[in-house]
Amino acid sequence: YMAVWLSTSIRGTAGSTVEDICKKLRLGRKRALLILDFLVAKDLCIYENGFYRMGSQHVHIPNDSPFVVRHHMNWRTKALQRHDQVSEEEIAFSCPVSISKKDFLRLRERVLACIQESIEIAKLSEAEDLAFLNIDWLWVEEPTQT
Repeated sequence: YMAVWLSTSIRGTAGSTVEDICKKLRLGRKRALLILDFLVAKDLCIYENGFYRMGSQHVHIPNDSPFVVRHHMNWRTKALQRHDQVSEEEIAFSCPVSISKKDFLRLRERVLACIQESIEIAKLSEAEDLAFLNIDWLWVEEPTQT
């Protein structure tokens, strides 16, 4: 749903046709129309003269939403599907480490700052294509209490 919603911003003010979206995301027409109908019903997209364009410019799924786990799974699955085709300009990175709690928290703050900066850059960016950023900074297991 998120990728379809974002794809309606790529063509600029005119919007995207169902065919544009199907081709870009490799979706069947029936599935694309089902998703687009939902997005229009929720005012996330606007349909006019055969074109879909983005309605609301921001969607956030809160951490306590029943949909948040599925949202994260979908984008991580997409990353795994693309992993063997990563280009020179893309990044795929995993780095398990042994680290102190203090430094874990320091890095957490730096990651949060990077996320915030990424959001601000994306907000001001002209919509030319779709991309996604997945970040996990987690303990392998529950951290030991000190």
